[in-house]
Order: sequence, then C-alpha cells, then structure tokens
Amino acid sequence: MMNLIIFGNSHVGAWREAWPTLAPDYPDINVTFFGIPEMIHRRYRIQDTGVFSALKISDDERKRVVDINGFDKVQLKDYDRRLWVGMNWKPESAVMITAFGDPDTIEDASTGRPAYSTPFLKAIFELQAANILRDSKVNLDGSIRPDMHPRPIYAEECQSSLHPLYDVWRETADIG
Repeated sequence: MMNLIIFGNSHVGAWREAWPTLAPDYPDINVTFFGIPEMIHRRYRIQDTGVFSALKISDDERKRVVDINGFDKVQLKDYDRRLWVGMNWKPESAVMITAFGDPDTIEDASTGRPAYSTPFLKAIFELQAANILRDSKVNLDGSIRPDMHPRPIYAEECQSSLHPLYDVWRETADIG
C-alpha cells in the first residue's frame, strides 16, 4: 500500500472531491488530504524536520485549518509520495511573451511580429520555473522533495475581465 499526501492551498479541495471517483481504480493507494486557505498557506513551509507547518499563525487561523483537516500540521516523512498542490506560478509570464512575438514554430510572417527561438523560450521558461521554486520558498536542500502541481490556469473569461490581474490576458486576446 502506498501512502500519498496531497497538501497545499484550497485547490486540494478539487483533488479531495475527485478522489472517491478515482479511488476504485487505485486500490493500493491510501490518500491523505491537507488543504489550507491561500492566505494562510503562504506562511506554510516544509521544515528541515519534514513537518509542513506555518511559521506564524493566529489562534483563529489554526482553528480554521483544524476545522478543515482535523490537524494544523503534517509530518511529510510519514508518506511515500507527496504532492504539493496550488503552487504559486504566473502564467502571465508566458502570455506576456506572446504580446510581443511568436515562437518560431508558429510564427506568422504576415503579422510582422518577431519570432522567438526555441533556445530563447527554453531559457525564459527555465528562469520562470526557478522563480516559482524561489517564490514558493521550496527548500531544495531538504530531505523532502514533493512533486508540485500549480494552480489551474485561468478560465478563458479572464480575457474579458476588467480586473487588473488579467491585463495581459486582455492584451493578447486577439493573438491566436
């Protein structure tokens, strides 16, 4: 029996909701879920001891986490596999690139937009991936190395939203 923990921000709830449907196909996997509201999740870290806990948390926040999960921290070393869900990433970084040019494999010469080489795009995306790890405070020197799953990409409706977060999506809405 493999013991798996799916932990992270509120997106853990989607995995928790889906598991009863998936579980019959994976009878040898025992899953524990540990979901934390985003604003509290930002203060959680994997400690050197392997415990996933908040650096600073109020009594009200602790109660909220316990009400959701039954506990407020978890020892990740107790699991065979660990999936950290809802990692902070910024798909806008990729979308902003398309505001100015196209990957050379899908370049449309009629637009006059520059083509980005594959090595250039690879370097940019590697930099962004490193930023995700840095910004999420993942301890790459620790003994716990979770698999990471980002937040879902935004819905297509974001291209028509007036929210400032979606500016780059609106700017690129007409680009194929």
